[in-house]
Amino acid sequence: MSEFSKELQITAEFCHERPIDVFSKHIPLDVDGTHFKTHNTEENQHFGFAQKGASLPSVLAVTLMSTRSHLVSDAAFGPVTNSEISYAQQLVGSAPDDSLTLFDRGFTSAELFTTWRGASSNTPWLTPIKAKMRYDIVESYTEHDHLIDMPVSPQAQKLAPYLDKKWQARLISYPNAYG
Repeated sequence: MSEFSKELQITAEFCHERPIDVFSKHIPLDVDGTHFKTHNTEENQHFGFAQKGASLPSVLAVTLMSTRSHLVSDAAFGPVTNSEISYAQQLVGSAPDDSLTLFDRGFTSAELFTTWRGASSNTPWLTPIKAKMRYDIVESYTEHDHLIDMPVSPQAQKLAPYLDKKWQARLISYPNAYG
């Protein structure tokens, strides 16, 4: 086991031992991605370059971390030519039971979110949606809380044939000064 793997294991154990958030009854976690430059060696050329004309190769990393402490409990990384979603998919099952995972809007994926939800017990997720997100309201619980259907893109169905034509999620909005 590498030193990095040992550190991740210790961090994961620390995050899993923390008391559950009193307000939400869930352990708050984040998934986020970043890229960083690495040495320009022959071994690192396979990582690729984040921008055309860049002088150093870049590594794309996606981490699962504690929202409170920012301690990383798991990570997936590799060439920048792969997507953040593909690395986040490698983290499925890493969130402990009774955790709430926050994703940024770049991670919106039917495959990722349906597998994330089913990988552990009571592991909901939240993500902001884009204004152009297509959905149909199936059921309304309150003015700002709805069960929605969203279409699965043909590309996603081709990559993950087990996905249905639609997937469901809760849409929770909040009022602001602009309506």
